[in-house]
Amino acid sequence: FKKRGNLMKKRTVIITGPNFQDEEFTYPYYRLLEEGYSVDVATPDKVIVYGKYGVPAKPTIDTKDLKAINYDLVVLPGGFEAQDRLRLRKEVLSFVKEMNESSDKLSTWQSIAMLDPGERGFTLGKLFEKELSALADADFT
Repeated sequence: FKKRGNLMKKRTVIITGPNFQDEEFTYPYYRLLEEGYSVDVATPDKVIVYGKYGVPAKPTIDTKDLKAINYDLVVLPGGFEAQDRLRLRKEVLSFVKEMNESSDKLSTWQSIAMLDPGERGFTLGKLFEKELSALADADFT
């Protein structure tokens, strides 16, 4: 958490790629901001990517620079092409695995099919699929 005055500000990152499902990016992004989260957007090579219907995702960080110690929550929006491209990136897999293995971190997947859990060594029991409104109330301490 980052300190914000006397409050601890929760940090989250949304990792996405080209042709993400627009509403699966925009809804979590704005809901998390409304709830006071610090929200980073990570894309490969820190390039602007566009959703299926043209919504831009403007990155604040390159996927190569992600470190689990800096985040409390990771969101991976669904979509047609975005997931296929992200699951080929070793840095994304490593980051998500590290977030997934930490007991005080929370991972949410809009479309659980992004990664084959058995293939990558993840366990479905550690992956959480929740409504974003409930995530805003989650206690990470």
